[in-house]
Amino acid sequence: MSGGRLDDRAPGQATGRAEGALVLAAALGAIVAPRATPAALALLALLAAVCLLRARQSLATPLPDAPWLAGMLAALAAYGVLAIAWSPDPGNAGGKAVLLSSTLAASVFAAGWLASERAGRRLCSLGQGLVIGYGIGALLLLFEVVTGQALARLVLNVLPALRPESTKHMSIVQGVVTEIGPYTLNRNVAVATLLLWPALAAMRQWPAGEGGAIARVLPASIAAAVTIAVLLSEHETSKLALPAGFAILALARVTPRLGMRLVLAGWVVAWLAAVPAALLAYEAELYKARWLPDTARARIVLWRTTARLTLEAPLLGSGIEAARAHDRLYGKTAPRPPDHPYALRTGRHAHNVYLQTWYELGGAGALLMLGVGLALLRAIARLAPPGRAYALAAFASAMAMGAFSWGLWQAWFLALFGLTAVLAVLARRLGEGCDG
Repeated sequence: MSGGRLDDRAPGQATGRAEGALVLAAALGAIVAPRATPAALALLALLAAVCLLRARQSLATPLPDAPWLAGMLAALAAYGVLAIAWSPDPGNAGGKAVLLSSTLAASVFAAGWLASERAGRRLCSLGQGLVIGYGIGALLLLFEVVTGQALARLVLNVLPALRPESTKHMSIVQGVVTEIGPYTLNRNVAVATLLLWPALAAMRQWPAGEGGAIARVLPASIAAAVTIAVLLSEHETSKLALPAGFAILALARVTPRLGMRLVLAGWVVAWLAAVPAALLAYEAELYKARWLPDTARARIVLWRTTARLTLEAPLLGSGIEAARAHDRLYGKTAPRPPDHPYALRTGRHAHNVYLQTWYELGGAGALLMLGVGLALLRAIARLAPPGRAYALAAFASAMAMGAFSWGLWQAWFLALFGLTAVLAVLARRLGEGCDG
């Protein structure tokens, strides 16, 4: 690296090419096959172990104030194990507690490795792997969104054995897949949305070349491709998370202190107001508001049911996977008033990480999650200005994604937050320089 930019000779060197290829595979694989995101995170953790053993290095702290953050993460993992005791489904809850602990451990380990990695060609190759892998994934996603998943249809028609057992999400005419539901790309879109920020931060270090053309064109081109893919997709949450990230990125560049305060305030409000906001939205009859998407109106009813159940065990919660257990018992017989878009049930999860945490882990779990975010924001505040803006953008997008999308205990969703954090640490290291 020269002058703070990735050395364009690095990919041609033997050192680090294999490691860079693995980062490329992790970023690309997560976008193309979101359910494989845990495998991508595990791959980076395994790569970290191999590199540390080879170099006989020890882990470094991935962020300023990392010991405080690590302590909060350890407390959250320990509480998850304790919450098995009062879960209505202890067996399943045990698996989820292990999932939480292993995801946190893999994320911290991989991030610590990247923080300890010596400046040199390998670090450059890791960054280039992220940029290339994400760039290819983003372009493939845009192509699939625009063409109605032409590549996926081609693969399923050429290799019918790859078709899923259930074909409810696709149309098959005379043995040929003619259409795949566009909503099946929602996970892909979510992954691309969250990984955009570390990828853009890494692209800032891309070799400028003649006249700096690549440095100027590459980030804007990839950001435009992802933005178009998100806008044309059916994933409404990403349509909120992506603009939130761009807004915070712009604000943090102009007035860093205000950007930090807005994200901090949003994080605190999200946790402290989750239950009352859910109840107030229902009392205001927003589920009748035709200007809201049908999915949003249905969630307002779902959130109200979950919030009311939260009040029955506000301190420790009802236990991990309580929502799934409750819905299994009462979901099919739950009443649906005539003016409601959704029955009065919890569903398998709340489609809101904040509310789900309150319901299943109680106020204790919510305060731990709040503390984890506060510790992370404290660490982000101590980063250099360019990296801090991208980290805040990622945090803001993650906040929005957690508020309206999937469940807390979905393996790929948990791993996505961890993978985003790990790649953000990689992008930060590139910003510090990787000459060698």
